[in-house]
Amino acid sequence: MNAPLIAADPDALVRALVRPGEHVHLAGTPSRPNALTHALCRVLGDRGHLTVSTTAVHSSAHALALSGVADKVIAGFAGDTYPSPAPTRCTNGCRRASRSRSRPGRC
Repeated sequence: MNAPLIAADPDALVRALVRPGEHVHLAGTPSRPNALTHALCRVLGDRGHLTVSTTAVHSSAHALALSGVADKVIAGFAGDTYPSPAPTRCTNGCRRASRSRSRPGRC
């Protein structure tokens, strides 16, 4: 059995475990996975070509589309929860852009 990986920071974790083209799931817990989301964007950038699944795209998860790290995002909700749950200008723009471009999901 392998010992668990203890990384120095989220960027080191992504460099060690995530490869371009993989499917990454950002768990839906009471705490948002902001550090991991930002690390994916910083480390892989538009070379990531990831499929990302998550319960909702809100808050800093918009960085997935803006950075280009994800070719595909699977989610049950895209918008923001404050001040009320609704799509935002960014997610509306992403939806329109995905219909008109050859690579869906990019803003």
